[in-house]
Amino acid sequence: MQRKNIKLKDDLSCGIGKNSWYLQKPLEKCKGLFENEKNDFLVHAFTCKCGDCQIYINTKKLMTHSCDKCSCSYFYSPNCFVNTSNTILVNIELKPHLEKTSHEYTASIYIDIPIDIDINRTKLLYKEKKILTLSMGFNGIKTINSKYQLTGYAQEKVEEIFAINIYNNIKTKITNHDILNFEKKSTKEKYDILSFFLQNNCIEDAEFYFWEKNSAQELMEYYKNAKTPLEALKIIAYRKEKSILRSLYHRYNYTIQLKGFDPLFPFLVCRIFNDTNIITKLLNNTSLILYHKKRSFLQGYELNKIFAFFEFLKQYYNKFELAHFIQEIAIHVELFEDIYNMYDPKNQAFSRYFSKVKISLINIHDEFITISHLNHVSSSYSFTYTKSYLKACTLENSLEYRLPYTGKELSSWSIELKNCLFSYSDKILKKQCVIYGVFRNNTLLYAIEILDGKINQALGYSNKKINQTDKNSILVWFTNYFPKYNFGPTLYKRDNK
Repeated sequence: MQRKNIKLKDDLSCGIGKNSWYLQKPLEKCKGLFENEKNDFLVHAFTCKCGDCQIYINTKKLMTHSCDKCSCSYFYSPNCFVNTSNTILVNIELKPHLEKTSHEYTASIYIDIPIDIDINRTKLLYKEKKILTLSMGFNGIKTINSKYQLTGYAQEKVEEIFAINIYNNIKTKITNHDILNFEKKSTKEKYDILSFFLQNNCIEDAEFYFWEKNSAQELMEYYKNAKTPLEALKIIAYRKEKSILRSLYHRYNYTIQLKGFDPLFPFLVCRIFNDTNIITKLLNNTSLILYHKKRSFLQGYELNKIFAFFEFLKQYYNKFELAHFIQEIAIHVELFEDIYNMYDPKNQAFSRYFSKVKISLINIHDEFITISHLNHVSSSYSFTYTKSYLKACTLENSLEYRLPYTGKELSSWSIELKNCLFSYSDKILKKQCVIYGVFRNNTLLYAIEILDGKINQALGYSNKKINQTDKNSILVWFTNYFPKYNFGPTLYKRDNK
């Protein structure tokens, strides 16, 4: 028998539903021969998961029971579901009611709660009780409304039922949807699929799901009305030459089978270059992509700025040099991110002070660092910090952690470390990140970027890797002073060759 306020565990062998309840009522209030007749008897009804129902009539206030058929001894009182707002539901038998409105899908989830005992027929009588409402808008955002606390099992079961119901509703408009293997995927993956197709309701081919979505986010505006990948590829190609289209189709068919298709690289290549031979050569090199496992190249980036950057380079370098450069970018995307962050198409300093160097990522990177220090606006910045960041300015294990207070100070750090620290001035000013300098004996050794509660970068001179001893000390410092941000920070080396 389940008493009130006892929390039920996920792994209990008996599930709640029509066949696993315990209900106790005065005999005079039960349907049957003795209804409304005053007496001191109580009715104890145990309905087991195996379907067996046992009813006992006695004067006992509490009673335990084991099923004669299957020996189950887990029986749950409905009181814990009716009288408390902190019920924990276990292995529930769910009854979803799915509805579709003009802007969202909604599922109301019910369970059958026993309310009465029919002695004559030896059974419990039930009523429906709503326990939870889920909704998912056509914008792909999911919300949950419930006064109950669900166990992990119940939450997973509820969300899985909701996801499958929505998918069954929308898959009729999606061709070759079987390639998604929807029901075999995790609940998180299911909602990722649903969100994608709800947000992009014009798309009708499931294969679009396997396109690189992060790096193609802004790109999707160009081809989102295309119903098939073939139509979208023609838009991405931008050109009508058969050799270019053939190379693009080959690239697509090859990469979609391996890891999905990244449209950004061919999108840029077909627009940056005019030479058909260069375009086809780059497209045929299927190892070149502008994406890496840490984060999307285009996440938070603008296509217009990327094109402006290449237009800037075209003033100094020929098409063959640019082709070599874009291949290098595809191999070392992280280093290019620094270049991208430093480049400002509105800043006349780049046109005024750029000195043509042999084109390579590291040379352009170093040249942009030099130009960035000529940005007098950033040099005049003053930075302020919250107490939590100021408190972390300490001396520990021979390493001293300092915050820059002005753009000029950050510029001097950038020159000393020979990196692009100075380009982070605007982000620091807008509180988008925090930079710490790590000193030993008043000598600047490393710079740490804290972003979104994690150590995003921790690098030394010319973006070199930190030695293991100092790396361990930095991680201990971070854990001590930012415990609520301790999600396993990563210290990595940027590619700079």
